[in-house]
Amino acid sequence: MRGKKMKGKWVRIFNTRHNGKEALIVSDELPNGKFKVLLVNGRQTSTSPDNLMLLSDKIYTLDEWKELQHIKKASTMSEKSLRSKIIRLAHSKPELRKDLLPLLTNKKAYKDPCNGTSYYGDSYDEAMEGLEECHDERINERKVEKAWDLLQDLSDQDGFEFADGLYEAADSQNLNSAETEFLKWHYDNA
Repeated sequence: MRGKKMKGKWVRIFNTRHNGKEALIVSDELPNGKFKVLLVNGRQTSTSPDNLMLLSDKIYTLDEWKELQHIKKASTMSEKSLRSKIIRLAHSKPELRKDLLPLLTNKKAYKDPCNGTSYYGDSYDEAMEGLEECHDERINERKVEKAWDLLQDLSDQDGFEFADGLYEAADSQNLNSAETEFLKWHYDNA
């Protein structure tokens, strides 16, 4: 990067203070060999060219770059909003979870052998037997209980999201589809 015209280039910074942050180079090379950069948060700093990774060859004006950052931020905010709405819907409509949760986790939904019917039963034993029959899989109660303990711990944390917690807990014990459904039953009936 040394000796090249860098003012207006979009970069990512890799150093201990601003690691991974995006910035716009707002000066030509300074006498000390560094560049002044404008961070997304509006702060200016200077950094060595060794700490910069070029994200685009295009030269941006300050206004163009700010508009680009605004669009990226709006896109991220709308994705977060959509994600929150899907999680709330999955929590309020358990029968839709098999279709909604894969949207959040990028996992394929398993085929529901019960076609969304209410097969849980009213009690712990009925729910377990119904799920085993429906999924044609055995439920290992010890694995489900360990996953349940983790799910409870996760639900106590700030920013808990049910779908993420459910799949983290299920993955931690390598639960099959019947066991995962039984874990959901635990959560819904706790």
